[in-house]
Amino acid sequence: MAPPSFSVTVEKNMPLQVRDGTILRSDIYRPGSPGRFATLLSRTPYDKSRHTDTYHQMAERGYVVV
Repeated sequence: MAPPSFSVTVEKNMPLQVRDGTILRSDIYRPGSPGRFATLLSRTPYDKSRHTDTYHQMAERGYVVV
């Protein structure tokens, strides 16, 4: 794996309303620098606090993780 290159910004419980009106809440891990980054999406019906270390590591390496 590439070495970390970015600081990380985390936004917790960001809402997204889908077509049927349901609101989904996501945590977003993003590199702490301006620019365009590839995005990885991980959805689960369970506790979203799982794998946070992995999401943080991916953001350090230039990915946005939702």
